[in-house]
Amino acid sequence: MGSTDNEQQAFVFKKFETGIAAIRSEVNKGLERAGGKCPQRSRKGFAPHLEWVEVVIEPKDLPGHEGKQKVLTGEDVSERLDVVPARFRVIVIRRPKYVFKNKDGVVHPTAQTARQGQRDGADVGLDSNYDCTPPIST
Repeated sequence: MGSTDNEQQAFVFKKFETGIAAIRSEVNKGLERAGGKCPQRSRKGFAPHLEWVEVVIEPKDLPGHEGKQKVLTGEDVSERLDVVPARFRVIVIRRPKYVFKNKDGVVHPTAQTARQGQRDGADVGLDSNYDCTPPIST
């Protein structure tokens, strides 16, 4: 009868060891995740029920490009949440990027277009390359 008691105790201890090992592995997974980088979640868009205001900021016409055709090559789009007391709205700012074609079809990027490629997405208020936007009427 003593051998079955020892076998039962050994069985119970193995179950405990297995359970403790499972708990330790879960804890270690959590520690690895906390120390490492979590995958970035994509930003959700703003709610569609908010008021949306779209502002297009055209680049200034540069001297020496008269008679040349503007060709849209892309645009920077930024969205920000504007909080006005008792009202929320989303402002979309578009900055078209152009290059100019000569009469012979040769494309020349403007100096301003070259500078735009070096920009780091500064806010409209901090960007001296563009005119101030007119106040948005309510």
